[in-house]
Amino acid sequence: MRPPHELDRVRWRKLTHAYGSAEDLPGMLRGLYGDEEAVGEALFELNGAFQGDTPGYASSAVQAVPFLAHAALHSPSRQRDGALMLLALFAEPHEDAAVRAAVAREVEGLLPCLRDPAPAVRRAALRLPAAAADLLAPQVRESALAEADALYAADPVVPIRADALALRVLLGRTGALPLDSPQPPIRLAAAILTAMTSGPPYAPEVVRIFAEAEPEQGYEDDGEYGEYGEGDSAAADLADLWAEATEGPYDPSYAEEEAEEQAEDADGAPGSYEADDAPGASRGDRLVADFPWPGTDLPGTQVSALGDVLAADPDATFEVAARWIADGDEERRGSNLAENVLHEWRDREPAFLALALDALPHARHPGELANRIGAVTRWVALDPAPGVRLRDTLHAHASGAEDQPAREALLALVRARDPRALDLLPERPGPAALRAAAVHFPAQSARLVPVLRRELAAPKLWGGDAVILVEALAALGPAAVREAQEELTGCLREDRAGLTAARTLGDAGAGSPEVLGLLRMALHHRDTRMRATAAVAYSRLTGEPAAAVNVLAPLLASPGEAPLHLPLIEALGPAASRLLPRVESLLREPYEPTRVAAAAATFWLTGDPARATPVLTAAVAPTPTGLKALKALAAMGPAPAELHPALTEFATSPRRQLGPSTAEEPHPDVQLRDLARRLLAAS
Repeated sequence: MRPPHELDRVRWRKLTHAYGSAEDLPGMLRGLYGDEEAVGEALFELNGAFQGDTPGYASSAVQAVPFLAHAALHSPSRQRDGALMLLALFAEPHEDAAVRAAVAREVEGLLPCLRDPAPAVRRAALRLPAAAADLLAPQVRESALAEADALYAADPVVPIRADALALRVLLGRTGALPLDSPQPPIRLAAAILTAMTSGPPYAPEVVRIFAEAEPEQGYEDDGEYGEYGEGDSAAADLADLWAEATEGPYDPSYAEEEAEEQAEDADGAPGSYEADDAPGASRGDRLVADFPWPGTDLPGTQVSALGDVLAADPDATFEVAARWIADGDEERRGSNLAENVLHEWRDREPAFLALALDALPHARHPGELANRIGAVTRWVALDPAPGVRLRDTLHAHASGAEDQPAREALLALVRARDPRALDLLPERPGPAALRAAAVHFPAQSARLVPVLRRELAAPKLWGGDAVILVEALAALGPAAVREAQEELTGCLREDRAGLTAARTLGDAGAGSPEVLGLLRMALHHRDTRMRATAAVAYSRLTGEPAAAVNVLAPLLASPGEAPLHLPLIEALGPAASRLLPRVESLLREPYEPTRVAAAAATFWLTGDPARATPVLTAAVAPTPTGLKALKALAAMGPAPAELHPALTEFATSPRRQLGPSTAEEPHPDVQLRDLARRLLAAS
């Protein structure tokens, strides 16, 4: 530990944190000794300074740890639990080894915090030896174990006794676990620890305890039970701050998908995002997912330790979720728990959808009903044969008087492939529902195109909705596009969904003198994506590749622009061979999405897979970029032999390999599995 008067002995200016120079860290650390407002601000700033996996943060974090430890023990603030939580987060197994070692050196000196009169401090202090357990010296481990024994035996706050039980097991204490404890938090902790030890499938007694678990309760600062409130715990506030840490580097390959997702969100279609999928997921996200601490998740987090344990046993999860739903599904805890199964496991959609239907009557108002139906919308397309009860329930809601749940139910009914949805679409023609109808009912073009044309011609149509409607026409094929050429020309003329309209007209070969004139004008558009897409469409419609080549060449010379435009080369093929030298130079780019797009473009320009195959093979993975690499390889012929183990995993794993996207149908994981199966069969 180091007291604040030693802060000036560290050469902070030579160190860095998330925002640059670490010369402001002394001010933040001194703030931990101020009044409560100053301490809260200091904790906020320290969280920001060390958020995510910022390169170079370790050197300043190592220096900050002894000062944080001193503040955790000696600051007069009621928010000392915040400093303890920062230290515990630094000690997580995924953190930098030097930072973890620095925290481990402070654990012994901070053990007195386990006897602090403030419950929030005691509970935060329990996390510290838990996080650093693998680094503790034997004597420190024994001291921590003795403290945990004492807390488990006599602490007046039952959740802290449950935490102490977990720490005892983590530090090596053996013996029977109190599955029959009269205290629910202790009984739940014992059940989770038993499940972690035994592995799935879990014993019926353990599952019964899980099902009986009440929504998590915290404690007020006076040590009594109660819900966490604002300001009750600095550690609780930090849980939310960590969850807001910045994500990893931006992937331009997501650009169009993100635009479409925003369009769908505005239309009311549900989105889904898992923080753990992000390349730079925050420490807070990993704490929830990986922290070895059962039964003690922080307020504000979305996945509890119980949820993590249940994720390994989907049958047990559904059993617990069914009980919670039958008991009223408070705050959708049963529904959310059941839906978590689908993020982890394949082919469990029918069981989830049955539970989702059971949960619908618990909706208290139309907005909540629409939200609950949205869970069905997200997954019903993955059910190979949606049942009669499901489809009839959706049809009843889609025919109802309340507009918000009716629109959501109609979208779900379309994704359930129920033809009755086609009768309802003209009255509630939501863009997302129309696009889904184009995907799931491609033979019904005669019924869908008139509705799509009417909606595209609406005078106050928002641009994001227009994008979705144009995509629906594209999904129905060239004949539908030509039938709606007047409306698509209007999109170009008004610069409303112009990029999607240009691409769709070019793909369908639907050119007219006015279309060609508008595309020529767009060659000078301020938006480079519109400029490039219009150039490619113009070249395809006229048979003159020079227009596209002249626009694309300077754009491909810009590293920031290249990933956005390389996919357009597929539509040009060998006619754009002048671009080959520039495209081949991008095969050496450090950014993987750029390399993958360049490799695919190399094949489209030459027809020779030799240069592209090694780059694409190296990129194949259960990620959006990896799926693009696999699609490109599939267009080239049989998959390389070295990919067969990965393809077998993609094709046969019961676990979900790739997360959802609101902008894609079918689900990306379905695409991945089907593609892997096809490539294996061809090999």
